[in-house]
Amino acid sequence: GSSDTTNWLTTLPGERQRVVKAFLDKSSGADKTQVQHDGLVKSDFGRWTGVWWTSPEGWPPMPGHAHQDVGSFVLWYGAEMVICDLGRGSYKQSEEDSRFIEASAHNGLTVDGQNPYPWNKPYYDQPFKEKICGPDMPEIAVRENGLDLSHDGLTRLKSVGKASRSWRFDGSGVTLADHVDGTGRHTICRTLNTTLAVQKTADGVELQGQSGHFKVYSDTEVQLHPTTCWQQYGSGVPATTIKFITTGRLPWEGQLRLEFCGPN
Repeated sequence: GSSDTTNWLTTLPGERQRVVKAFLDKSSGADKTQVQHDGLVKSDFGRWTGVWWTSPEGWPPMPGHAHQDVGSFVLWYGAEMVICDLGRGSYKQSEEDSRFIEASAHNGLTVDGQNPYPWNKPYYDQPFKEKICGPDMPEIAVRENGLDLSHDGLTRLKSVGKASRSWRFDGSGVTLADHVDGTGRHTICRTLNTTLAVQKTADGVELQGQSGHFKVYSDTEVQLHPTTCWQQYGSGVPATTIKFITTGRLPWEGQLRLEFCGPN
């Protein structure tokens, strides 16, 4: 029932859309507990709907065209997608194509330009991985008003510890709270991606959608980068990558606040 035009189904001809929808209507839903155990969470919080994905062991899975998906998420307000995942439009190995598998394409957090986990290799065994990032898998927990995520992937970096993020929904908004343990000065970049029109403001950015306008409040440097949200291989729509960048000492805490500000 979504009016979102960035999803794959909307790219199909009308008759094929009806066939797929009819198949989905007849399909029984997957066991929610098992799906969550495998790293996928879908939850509604008032008018907000979110989908989150975290590779169960943190490391991008092998084999395959894996992405840096720890803590990746998309958000809808009503039927409108506000925060999107950029996907990937090509499997070429060029620098331009490869940036779509980075954490920044999936609304993640990086420290000193490093992804949450190292890139995986088919010859990395479990003891080796545990030596690099520790034995604990990422933890994601669904709460009454949001989600909590924590992982040890960044502990491979010098003087960097556990990273955690929480999403807390309340009425018209959601607060993203991040915490990174460690010592010393580091550069932290949090990223949000959207297909909505974006404009900088004195205290963050404003997003203009079909259903209304939204605001992301931030007290850090904001950068806007034009990009593409890929619907399928080689076909996408214009989007914007919003980067919130700060340099400071660890342990560090920061928040982003996303709010629906009213209809058009």
